[in-house]
Amino acid sequence: MLGQHLPVRITAPARKEAVLTLGQRSAFAIEAKPNVLKNLTGLLARRPTPAKLPRVLLTPYVSEEVGRQLRDQNVCYADAAGNAWLHHPGAELYILVEGRPRLTQPKPVTIVAAGRAFRKSGLRVLFQLLNEPDLVRQPYRTIGERTTTPVATIGLIIIDLVRQGYLVNEAPRQLRRREELIRRWVEGYGDTLRPRLPTVRYRWVHAQVAAGGWQHLPLGAATRWGGSQPLIYCWQGICNRNSLRFTVWLPGRRSCGSWG
Repeated sequence: MLGQHLPVRITAPARKEAVLTLGQRSAFAIEAKPNVLKNLTGLLARRPTPAKLPRVLLTPYVSEEVGRQLRDQNVCYADAAGNAWLHHPGAELYILVEGRPRLTQPKPVTIVAAGRAFRKSGLRVLFQLLNEPDLVRQPYRTIGERTTTPVATIGLIIIDLVRQGYLVNEAPRQLRRREELIRRWVEGYGDTLRPRLPTVRYRWVHAQVAAGGWQHLPLGAATRWGGSQPLIYCWQGICNRNSLRFTVWLPGRRSCGSWG
């Protein structure tokens, strides 16, 4: 299709994902996002699409680094600056444009404050509401005590959830669009909450305790060994056995510690 002008068509069936069609055969499921985060490229790649169509991400800007990650995950993209990677396995279509700078936007006259539900405190409260469905029906004070959040902040979070259509604020209160809400929480966690969580390294208080091997240490019913991050490194082929770290997860305010 080198040098050809392709007709572009976007269809948006009711209650279904919009579809972008280039030419006659190149159809993509549209994923529109106001910004793209590096740690979300894998999440985008794993989301199912209607009729198993390839996914195309439409966003204001994709940097060269994020573009490489998206291509590695086989996620097509196009941004407002003109950067794009469009590849369709069922049609002779391959487009790659990169290196174009972000468009400068005029500063708006009025700035609308972002909602509270997906800021740091809101994400903490939302996590608890998603895990305890009955908690949302409780008084603000009870929710605040359960999540160690001021009552006034709980009120602002509830108002924002109602405004965005995620909460019915009538007795009995209940969350709506749970799957979408969970997905937004995952995105917010990676972007907003996780970078601010404290990370702490620990050592054995008594080294002889682990002398017989960590595998043989007795663990209580509420504890588990974990090694998710080292496992990721091993999948990428950048570590060996001596570089593994082990993590124990425990109930409490700081729920994990790493040993290496």
